[in-house]
Amino acid sequence: MQARHIISLSLSLGLLPLSVHAAATDPTPLIDQYTRQLRAAAQPVGLTLVVVDGNRTWQRYLGETHYGNHTPPQSDTLIRIASLSKLFTGEMLVSLAADGRLSPNDPLQKYAPAGVAVPQGGKGQVIRLINLATHTSGLPREMPGERPADAPVFSWPTTGQRWQWLAQGRLNAVPGTRAAYSNLAFDFLADALARAGGKPYPVLLREKITAPLGMSNTTFTPSAAQCARLMDGIDASPCTDSQSAEGSGGLYSTPHDMALWLQAQLHPKSPVLQRAQQMVYRRRDLR
Repeated sequence: MQARHIISLSLSLGLLPLSVHAAATDPTPLIDQYTRQLRAAAQPVGLTLVVVDGNRTWQRYLGETHYGNHTPPQSDTLIRIASLSKLFTGEMLVSLAADGRLSPNDPLQKYAPAGVAVPQGGKGQVIRLINLATHTSGLPREMPGERPADAPVFSWPTTGQRWQWLAQGRLNAVPGTRAAYSNLAFDFLADALARAGGKPYPVLLREKITAPLGMSNTTFTPSAAQCARLMDGIDASPCTDSQSAEGSGGLYSTPHDMALWLQAQLHPKSPVLQRAQQMVYRRRDLR
């Protein structure tokens, strides 16, 4: 079982909404049933489940953090949350817009390094930040080329390499006309947020989101102590700096930290819910 499979079950699926309101006063049987279904469906090496209902949380831990080590995951187990990182990037976009530091409709060109001309659509349509955040930029899923064999996951391409490619790159579609998943777009979005915020993206993330919520184990640069608690798979990539993919997938976190974040997202007065959950493009308007 590869690490990516463990990640998808430990957090991506484990964070799916679970209707505990429909259950009895004690939702534990429903949560346990759902946990068993997840485990039976994919038989992962390790699995963590986080359920949030108002101020109440439930967590379940099954399996082991690495095949054969007989160490079960727990609340401070470090996990690569992969593409859930994009949710934080989107939240940062909303937060900086609320602060007046940018507009979601700003062109990416405004935040490009000096001398880099961002490609446009056929009639001069520009890539806007909102296109990056909604997978409608026309950028490919990944930067063309292959990750070097000795490069850990989430370490390629670097910031410089992707902007160098963009200066010569071509779009797959006119911005705002087609929805197509793009990791590359979210890394460019993180670069733009850093320029708009005047600080490196990891610093902004810590100041705006993780530190206020007490998410002390959510990071792009895990310490040796944190890496010792990593849940990984067979032949997994080493636990290392993942800032090259800070917008798309490089974030590490723990079940404890993600429970804090989910509670903040689901709070009735959450500014993120009020500002971020709006329809930007309708399915019928896109290819």
